[in-house]
Amino acid sequence: MQTAHEQGTLVLLQNLDPAYTSAQVEVIVWHGIKESCTAKMIQRTANSSPHYEQKEAISTSHCSQPNIIEYDMTMEWCLQQEGSDPFWKNLYKQQGKELRQLKAKLKRKDALKAK
Repeated sequence: MQTAHEQGTLVLLQNLDPAYTSAQVEVIVWHGIKESCTAKMIQRTANSSPHYEQKEAISTSHCSQPNIIEYDMTMEWCLQQEGSDPFWKNLYKQQGKELRQLKAKLKRKDALKAK
């Protein structure tokens, strides 16, 4: 690549499917512009390209998107949560009732001891 760059024959192709092999890119170039070439697929990172700039970074959503597994998992969790809400509400209600009864019982015992 350094030699091609020095000779002015290095060509950078962007937005190619990263699943392409170097041989597939060579065929694409041949069919596209009828030029024989040697291709090398490399991951584009700040280290692999001196022309890589932060402005090329893509902003991604911090919210769940419908096309990812986390979205499906979140939706399933929400449905499960909705189903369990009445259970928890009843449980807390029962606990509150039991705590009030226990406090009343303890107050009676304290009142009897005080007499």
